[in-house]
Amino acid sequence: MTTKKELIITETNKILNKYNDKLTVRQVFYRLVSNQTIANTKNEYKYFDKIITDARKILRINPNRFVDLTRKIIENVRFSYITWKESLDYKMDEIKELPYLFTNGNLLQENITVIMLEKQALETIFSKAISNMCILIVNRGFNSFTQLYELSQMLKNEKRELRLYTFSDYDKSGFKIEANFTKQSKELGIDYESIERVALTESLINKYNLPINPEKTTPFQIDKKLVGNVELDALEPNILKEMVKDIVKKNYDKSLYNQIVKYRKIQRKRLHKAYSKELKKYAQEILEQD
Repeated sequence: MTTKKELIITETNKILNKYNDKLTVRQVFYRLVSNQTIANTKNEYKYFDKIITDARKILRINPNRFVDLTRKIIENVRFSYITWKESLDYKMDEIKELPYLFTNGNLLQENITVIMLEKQALETIFSKAISNMCILIVNRGFNSFTQLYELSQMLKNEKRELRLYTFSDYDKSGFKIEANFTKQSKELGIDYESIERVALTESLINKYNLPINPEKTTPFQIDKKLVGNVELDALEPNILKEMVKDIVKKNYDKSLYNQIVKYRKIQRKRLHKAYSKELKKYAQEILEQD
C-alpha cells in the first residue's frame, strides 16, 4: 500500500512534469488539494512542505523546478569567462570569428560578500548600498529551501572566501531566522569563512536608544537572554545604509573593479574598430566585383 508520503512525492512530480514553467511550493500544494491528494489545512501544508523539502534534498523531486517569488537573491557577483563568437552575415577570408573575453568587474575579487536581510521592507536601502558588489539575500522571515538551493547553485564550485553578514530583528524569531539560514546553507555545501551579525545587536540598541517593543508570543527558544524586542526598522535608515556601505568598503576592492571596467571599454573600442575595418574591406570587395 502506498504511503501518504510516497503519494505526495509521486503526485508532485506528475504536476511538475505538466508545466514548462517553474512553480511555487504553494502552487503545487493547491494542485494537490484540487486533485484531493491532500486537505487544504495549515497543518497539511506544513506536512507537505516538509515532505517535498526532504525529497528535493535527495533529488527525488527536482529542486530546479521550483521558484520562490516572495524571497529574493539580488546579486551581481556572478562572473563568467565566455568565448563569444559573433558571425558576420558574410564569410570573410580575413576574419571568420573573433573571440571575445567578457570579464565581470567582480571576477578578480578575493572574496564574495553575502548579506542576509530578514526584512523585505528594507530591501531598497540595502540594494542601493551594495550596488553590484555583494549578494543580497532578502528573506522576508524564514528563508525557503528553494531560495537557498538557488544560492548554492550560484556559488557552485566557487573557490573564493564567502563572508556572511546578517541583519535581522533583535528578538527570538530574528535570531532563529539567522540560525536557520546558516544551518541550511551548510547543509547545501555553502561554507562561510566568517559569519558576523551586524544588526541588530544589544550595543546598537543602547547606542541609539532604540524603542523596545512588548515581548511577542513565540514558540522559539534561544540560548541568549535578550534585553527586549526591537525591530530592525527602528534603526535610522541613513545609519543602516552606512553600515552596509562599510561592509562593502571592507570587503570589496573598488579600484580593481574600476580598472576592469576601464579595460572592457578599451577592449570594446578595439573590437569595434577591428570589425569596422574588416567590414569596410569586405564591402569594397563586393562593390569591385559588381
